[in-house]
Amino acid sequence: MVIEMVLPAQGDLAAAEQSLQAAEALTAQERFATHAPWVLRARVQQWLATGNLSAASDWAGRVVFSSETWNPNRKWEFLLLVRVYLARHEYEKAIAALSRFGDQMDRPGDIATANHFLALQAVAPMPQLPKSMTALSSPLSTSRLPVLTSP
Repeated sequence: MVIEMVLPAQGDLAAAEQSLQAAEALTAQERFATHAPWVLRARVQQWLATGNLSAASDWAGRVVFSSETWNPNRKWEFLLLVRVYLARHEYEKAIAALSRFGDQMDRPGDIATANHFLALQAVAPMPQLPKSMTALSSPLSTSRLPVLTSP
């Protein structure tokens, strides 16, 4: 499953798509069904990398998270949902989601999740800041937002 993340990062989106299609075919088989969440995550990342916001938006519209029924196994799916919000310039939704599930994401024992959560939390409000504040007070710029929301 790592190949789906490496190939887009190297700019080989066609090879990544072929690899992803093969992984999706494998997860359709019963013995590989447990890998379906990782393949789905890779698919949504591929949509974001290729600018297919329509497909990513369709997926985001079907995803539901509730604090009452929170499942820690879906934490990466949640973080990907926030990335879709950011790619669609739905900053208020991203900030609200991050605020609502902050307790589940910012856990000291889970460094990878906490780092991803904190990075999204830092980037989400930036487009709403006045341009003068963004340019002066932050090393990140809103022009880098697509890079930060891509795999």
